[in-house]
Amino acid sequence: MQPSNNARNLIISLLLLEGEILNGIMSFMNKNRTIKSGLSSLLTALLLFVGGCQHTTGIILPDNINTPIPATATLRPSSTPTITATATLAKTATALPSPTSTPRSHQIKLGETMGGIAWQYGVPLDSLIALNPDINPYAMKVGDTVLIPAETLTPSNQTPVPTTIAMPVESLTCTRLQDQGVRCFAWVQNTLDTALENVSISVNIADLEASQVFARQADAPLNVLLPADRMPFTVYFPPEMPQPFQFSAQLSSAIPLDDPTGRYLPLSLSDVVIDINKEADMAAVSGSFTVANPASSVRIVAAAVNSAGEILGLRIWQSDGAGIEDQTGFELQVYAVSGSIDQVLIFSEAIN
Repeated sequence: MQPSNNARNLIISLLLLEGEILNGIMSFMNKNRTIKSGLSSLLTALLLFVGGCQHTTGIILPDNINTPIPATATLRPSSTPTITATATLAKTATALPSPTSTPRSHQIKLGETMGGIAWQYGVPLDSLIALNPDINPYAMKVGDTVLIPAETLTPSNQTPVPTTIAMPVESLTCTRLQDQGVRCFAWVQNTLDTALENVSISVNIADLEASQVFARQADAPLNVLLPADRMPFTVYFPPEMPQPFQFSAQLSSAIPLDDPTGRYLPLSLSDVVIDINKEADMAAVSGSFTVANPASSVRIVAAAVNSAGEILGLRIWQSDGAGIEDQTGFELQVYAVSGSIDQVLIFSEAIN
C-alpha cells in the first residue's frame, strides 16, 4: 500500500532530520572509534525499520496541517483621493472691549482738598472720590496722585459741577479743643450780582512740614447766599490733629440761583434779645419771626464774633414740622470756643 501524501511528507521530514543527526553523530564517532562501530549498527537497523513502514498505513495527520495560508491583501492607493471632512468647533465671537476714557492725574499740593481739585477740573466731587477709593478725602498726603475722571457733565443724581466762582474765604480761624480735635470758622462773601445756593468750602489742616493734609468740607448753615451778603461757616476735625498745625481754606462749590423768591420766603425778625454773660464766652439769643406764607422750614443762625470780626462760635435753630405761619418765637445759646464774644450776628431763612 502506498503511503498517503501526509505520511510521505512526514517521512521526508524525518529523513532530513536523520541526516542532520547522522552528520553530528559521525563527527562524534570520528573522535571515538568504539562508539562509532556500535552506533553504525544501530542506525542501520533504524533505517531498515523506517523503510519498511513506507508500505503501512502509519500515522494519519489531520487535513488542516496543509491548509494553505490565504494571500495577504495589499492596499493600493485609490485613483481619486477621498477627502474626509473633519468637524471643527466653531469659535464664539468675542466682543471687542468698549473704549474707555483715559483718566487724567493730579498730584496733591499743599492746601488742596478733594473739593478744590474737583472744582479745578470741573468734575463732580462724587465721581472724583469714587475713582480714588484708596485716598481718604479727609487725610490726603502731599505728593499723592489723584485720578481725574474724564466726564464733564453731571448726572442728575450726583453733586452738581462746581462753578468757577472766585469768592474770598475770609477770617479763617482754627482752634484746638480740649478733646484734641480742631474747630474752624470762616466767612464767605458773595461778590457776584446773583444769588448762590448750596455754597460749601473746603478747610485743610496739616503739620508744619505738610507731610499729611487733613481736609473737610464745610456746608453753609443756610441754603441761599444773596448778593453782597456773607455767610458764616464752621467745621470740626476729630482728634487727633497735628501739633503744631497750619490751616487753609478755599471755596469748594456753589450753584447760581436765578430766582430765589420762587422757593424761599420773606422772613422778618422782631423782639430780638442778645444777652452776653460776664465771662463773654456765652450769649443767649431770643426773639420771634414772621413769614407771610406758610413755610415748611425756618432756620435762624447766631454767630458769636470777637472785636476783630472773627467767628468764635456758631449755633443753628431750626423749626419743627411744616405749616409755620404768623409769629413764632425762638431761643438759643451760642458758646465761644476761645476768646471773648463782642457781639452776636443773626441770619435767617424760610423755605416754601
